[in-house]
Amino acid sequence: MIAAALLLAAPAGQEPPAERLAALLRPCREAAAIEAVVHLRGELPAAAAGPPRPIADVRLSLRFARPAAGRLEWRGRMWTGADPTEDGALPLTPIDRSLLGDGERLYLVERRERRFRRLAGGLADLGPDWPALLPLQVWAGVETEPILAVEALPDPPETGWRGFRVRSRWHLAEYWFDADGAFRAARLLPDPELDRLQRRSGQPPLPRYRAEIELWRLHPCADPKAWRARPPADFVAASSEEKEETAPKQREEDRP
Repeated sequence: MIAAALLLAAPAGQEPPAERLAALLRPCREAAAIEAVVHLRGELPAAAAGPPRPIADVRLSLRFARPAAGRLEWRGRMWTGADPTEDGALPLTPIDRSLLGDGERLYLVERRERRFRRLAGGLADLGPDWPALLPLQVWAGVETEPILAVEALPDPPETGWRGFRVRSRWHLAEYWFDADGAFRAARLLPDPELDRLQRRSGQPPLPRYRAEIELWRLHPCADPKAWRARPPADFVAASSEEKEETAPKQREEDRP
């Protein structure tokens, strides 16, 4: 938990960075519903001299209420491991998928394939099926890597912004919040030592990501019935035990 993170030294009369970050994350933990739009870009640094190569350009649109009502949509392009092209570029594959919740069940929907699968458990059990951004993880209750240290970032990009570098075992992340406490930007970086070992072994460098928050709104109260979403009725269930079962019949306002 953030409150149990290693607290770095702070000037007298000023809360340590971990406590200040915990205070900014508290509204996320307490909000009944969340709306957010995140533009996520990723790149793979060049192993030698040369420009970095893009590996992700994805927009995440989130509208969810507890316990499991709403939608999270990933749309854009992402590198899925295909070999580089002749000019060294990494081919990006279109991605169009959704996480939908009808208030009781969650569904992972692949729109290009017109298929869906039911997910066991609730939001807190999603792990990699939920964006790896700390404010979003805190809202959903998704388990995160133990935090080893939190430190304040200098030189805010905008007046009044507050930034924090959060170190876990394998990653570094930098988060910025505006003067009103809203989440505004992030960078996700590999641990420097792990990255050095990767390069020394002849492997490609580890990826970096940056996120721009285009919309951030927390709702203290929400009626899950007004937020619920379900897979389209003509999409096919992916798991063998559900092949004969179509998606639940939808009201018009529930359609993705």
